[in-house]
Amino acid sequence: MKKSLLATFFISLFISCARTKPVAQKSEVKVILPEQLKPQETCPYKGTPIDPFKFVEYKGQRIYVCCQPCLKLVEKNPQEAIDRLKSLYGEKLQEVK
Repeated sequence: MKKSLLATFFISLFISCARTKPVAQKSEVKVILPEQLKPQETCPYKGTPIDPFKFVEYKGQRIYVCCQPCLKLVEKNPQEAIDRLKSLYGEKLQEVK
């Protein structure tokens, strides 16, 4: 009895695994390795070096700026600053964890 149940289990397992569809080979996911990521070094508005103490956190990303007026611009519209940074750095900008 135990042998027939065990045999039935393994046959069922084999058949269920054999009928699953293979995963698609082509992947749309971009893989960016940590060593390829670039830290933000310039202000998205003026292009000058950033002040490491002036930033806004938005959607898991810190947006650093150079001065108080730029900080107010980022607080008003952080998505615009993200878009500017992506045009400068591409998709390789570091995110905050």
